[in-house]
Amino acid sequence: MIRYYCIFIVKIVFDSVGEYGFHQKWILKNLFHLFSKKIIPLIGCLFFSGCNHTQKSILYHWQKKQQMIVVITDGWYSNRGKLYRFEYLHSKWHKKGNGVSVSLGSQGLAWGRGLHPFIQEGLYKKEGDKRSPVGIFKIGFAFGYRNNLSINYPYHVMTQYDYCIDDPTSSQYNQIIDKQNFSLKEKFILSEPMRRDIHFKGDQLYKLGFVIEHNEKNIPHYGSCIFAHLRKNANAVTSGCTAMDEKDMTQILRWLNPDYHPIYVLLPKVVYHQKQQVWNLPSMKND
Repeated sequence: MIRYYCIFIVKIVFDSVGEYGFHQKWILKNLFHLFSKKIIPLIGCLFFSGCNHTQKSILYHWQKKQQMIVVITDGWYSNRGKLYRFEYLHSKWHKKGNGVSVSLGSQGLAWGRGLHPFIQEGLYKKEGDKRSPVGIFKIGFAFGYRNNLSINYPYHVMTQYDYCIDDPTSSQYNQIIDKQNFSLKEKFILSEPMRRDIHFKGDQLYKLGFVIEHNEKNIPHYGSCIFAHLRKNANAVTSGCTAMDEKDMTQILRWLNPDYHPIYVLLPKVVYHQKQQVWNLPSMKND
């Protein structure tokens, strides 16, 4: 429809000059070609995120060395998934180890805010929806209870004063803070203690984990405090995080390398196959 409006406008311009001559027809033909082949697709990209180069721009780091954790589910309402590890070397994805079982949000999945194009069909992650965010995300620092951990990846020891802020009204929303650094007047209506063993009678869920950088700009109500952490058992579900057995988490933390720019990907199976080539994701044909 936009195309016909453009040629209609060009035609009016020429009508105001007079009858078409050879040169006018030639110019009109080339203007139509310019609008239909160049201008209109560009407008579509800007307003509807339809450009391939918009999606491919996030793949820049894929070209040299990259680590990727991929979690695949059966569908949008699944609260179980399979986790795989890959490394991108010599222009090819290489699978590392076997896939492992993980637990996800009790209400399934919703699109998160990460490295992937923002405009997508389906639900979007919101604070308190108990859905795990779908998309491509940076992996932040690792964390845990132990003072010393033999890994090469950045690791933060959590204390009884460390909290992740779930309160959308707080200026510290979606951030892990040390409450000792804030005055008593600063109220955190919703906050999550990172030392669950101290605050919740020996709870071990955050004994080991890492940050999944969903909503990196900390926009209120878009979802907060998304981690990969331990789970109590194989039947457990989460409030939006990715949970796994301790042996699997330990293996992942020993494998992660900051020089390989680790990335976390969570997608339903159907969507993964739709995006696999466009986003240059590892092939999952045999899984």
